[in-house]
Amino acid sequence: MTKKFSKRGELNKQDWLNGLYLAILTGALTSIQQIASTDLTKVGWSTLATIAGAAITTGTAYLIKKLNEGTPTEIEVDPAVTKVTKVKR
Repeated sequence: MTKKFSKRGELNKQDWLNGLYLAILTGALTSIQQIASTDLTKVGWSTLATIAGAAITTGTAYLIKKLNEGTPTEIEVDPAVTKVTKVKR
């Protein structure tokens, strides 16, 4: 089994999808928290701005983290042994 990682300073498709996933998840969780702490009828633009801000911040932070990570480009993993067998740079 070979797993591919993005190089340092680059983002691959999986990184973008994970960033989008985190942004959506954060938006959903923040929405639930905001609605649970206030009355449903009092949800307005300021609440939506808070939710959007949290989602954008989380997604951006994840992408910045992935840009600064230094990972090998390919790692071969042997699932039977559960250890890394080969690292290509």
